[in-house]
Amino acid sequence: MDLSLTRPNGFTLLEAITSLIIFAAIALGLTYTFSEIQAYFRQQTYFEDADHYGNTVLDMIADSLMLATEVTLTSRNGYSVIDLKIPHRSTETGQIVNSHPVFFADEEKGVLLNGEPIWLFKSFKSTTTVYELQDFWCEPLPASIGNYSPALSKIRRSTYVLSMAVRLKVQRKSSVVKKVFKFRRKVFAANDYL
Repeated sequence: MDLSLTRPNGFTLLEAITSLIIFAAIALGLTYTFSEIQAYFRQQTYFEDADHYGNTVLDMIADSLMLATEVTLTSRNGYSVIDLKIPHRSTETGQIVNSHPVFFADEEKGVLLNGEPIWLFKSFKSTTTVYELQDFWCEPLPASIGNYSPALSKIRRSTYVLSMAVRLKVQRKSSVVKKVFKFRRKVFAANDYL
């Protein structure tokens, strides 16, 4: 007769509870890490959206300024209003006609072209993300910038400085991430110069 103590197959209650606690801790850690990575990725998407918006809008305005034969700058609600006269050939008659694009800004809608938003933010209506246009300004190159002689003053007056700032607020759990994106372009309006 063999009286040796044999160990039963399987885990004891203490071993099972210990392995369950270790597994739960690892699962919680992985879930938290995944949640943080996903929130960071979403935040970076919002940042990319604001950056893309600013660059696209200023590039579009810069292209229009380069083609304009006449540029009229005024202001409304603290933002610039850019009224352009751009000649182009009519497809129906073949004659030269002028279009008058007008760029202006609204804090909530962004930059508008003839009253319609140029580009909407992908997540503009989100409850956790708020985009606001903080600054939109256009002015001729100031005389204090650069070494322009009086003979070159017409070139200076035909060079415009466009600036824009977009403020982004992202609600993340218990904190709010705020960031301002600033954009700036110098544009030479060759047709305005001629």
